[in-house]
Amino acid sequence: GDSIYFRSPDNATLFVNLFESSTVAWGGFSIEQVAAFPVHPHKTTAIKVVAAPAQGEHTIALRVPFWATGENTVIVCGGAPVPTSRIVPGEYLLITRKWAAGDTVTVSFPMSVRFEQLDDQRPQFAGYGTFFYGPLLLAGLTTNNALATGNRSADLVVVRNSSIELTFEATSAGNCTGGETTAMIPFNEI
Repeated sequence: GDSIYFRSPDNATLFVNLFESSTVAWGGFSIEQVAAFPVHPHKTTAIKVVAAPAQGEHTIALRVPFWATGENTVIVCGGAPVPTSRIVPGEYLLITRKWAAGDTVTVSFPMSVRFEQLDDQRPQFAGYGTFFYGPLLLAGLTTNNALATGNRSADLVVVRNSSIELTFEATSAGNCTGGETTAMIPFNEI
């Protein structure tokens, strides 16, 4: 629960850093966050104002992760979608308004599988790296080094194989593992 929220020194801005089901009391506000992250493939979180001060505008600064680059990224505030031009990966989206009890911000940062190249300039490591699902590092469930010898991005296809669990399959597209499939899960679950 550390660092889910921060507030500005003047108490005018609440920073939402993490997508974790939680509540926070802040400058006369009571905020409830109900998160579906990281398991739900499309819903990230919903932030509901339970109580708000009667006067003045305040800002909720919502962290937009660097990996939230998909065209299906959607943030809705008070029933109105936030223009996508305001949603910039790696920055905070500032929503300033006179908040009232019942106001809700819903967030959808769909996650996808991506490959990140190993930062090594030696030619023998070109094409080697790791697979991620959104911010989650994926690990192969194997008793040998088949995945390690076939981890070139061009050689493996990684897909999520469940909509209710964080399970994945890595299948060789070439001959690196003989067409085998390796189960993968987030590294933090090992």
